[in-house]
Amino acid sequence: MATIKDIAALSGVGIGTVSRVLNGGVNVSRKTLKKVMDAVRELNYQPNHAARTLARGNYSRTTIGVVLPVIAHPFYFEIIKGLYEALTEENYNLLLFNTGNERRTVFEHIVQEGLAGILFIAEPLSAEEKQSLELNRSRYLYIDYFDETENCVYTDNRAGGALAAQYMLGKKLSRIAYVGDITPGQQQSERLAGFRDELLKNGVSLVCEKYVNVDEEKSYQLSRKLMEEQPSLEGIFYFCDELAYGGLRARKVLGGGVNIVGFDDLLASGYLGLTTIRQPAYRMGFEGAKSILSLIQTDVPEKNRLCLPPELVIRNS
Repeated sequence: MATIKDIAALSGVGIGTVSRVLNGGVNVSRKTLKKVMDAVRELNYQPNHAARTLARGNYSRTTIGVVLPVIAHPFYFEIIKGLYEALTEENYNLLLFNTGNERRTVFEHIVQEGLAGILFIAEPLSAEEKQSLELNRSRYLYIDYFDETENCVYTDNRAGGALAAQYMLGKKLSRIAYVGDITPGQQQSERLAGFRDELLKNGVSLVCEKYVNVDEEKSYQLSRKLMEEQPSLEGIFYFCDELAYGGLRARKVLGGGVNIVGFDDLLASGYLGLTTIRQPAYRMGFEGAKSILSLIQTDVPEKNRLCLPPELVIRNS
């Protein structure tokens, strides 16, 4: 059986470098990573999971890692709630990781934990990260992110955008704007594409698109300026409810009648009377937990992809 020492000799690097590659590729160049991974494949190296489990105890066998870009967000809380309830039913633990600005370091730690499975929320893995997980035989799955080659549970964001457009078209609106997240992402591009395409099918074009950080106060400032500069504006579709809250504030201050639609249906949206597109966040988490457990308990797992439909929730906004 091949060892780390054998990999180091074949790839021409030190044992420490091989160890870093096997644990997530932190502080390793792409060229070096490729040499090591080529050696791993050539030698058919198999990680010693038995030794890793013995060192850490049995907890890793019943612990699922959850990786989030941002922990302090109510939408993710609902996903985690669904995860927790499904996992505890099967006597599994849940361990949260926040990538933040130290993704490579955090990923190395995740790999070293030797977890039973890992759920990645809202963001995809890099090619190097996938290689590391596959090398370590780690089961993983995306939640709130679609990839046709990976296991994933996600909302049909394009359909959600179309629902928002249909609502505005049903109210005979034609002067419509979009306010989105300044950081690009799959979720936004799909929502906007569905929204724009549905409008265009009915002969309506967006008046403008504006982008800002996902922050209620910043959205308020941008929305107020937009409403003042576009007095004939009839509707605004917001990337998410948090941005839409800023729009509600701006409309209230200016006393206008702009129709506002959000996306997510956070708990506060019901109290604020926000018309929005509901994502089944709890169900995404619950189904994601069931899917990762199925992958863990299957010797040769099949690809598991589940697309959940969004729902238009009409209130008085």
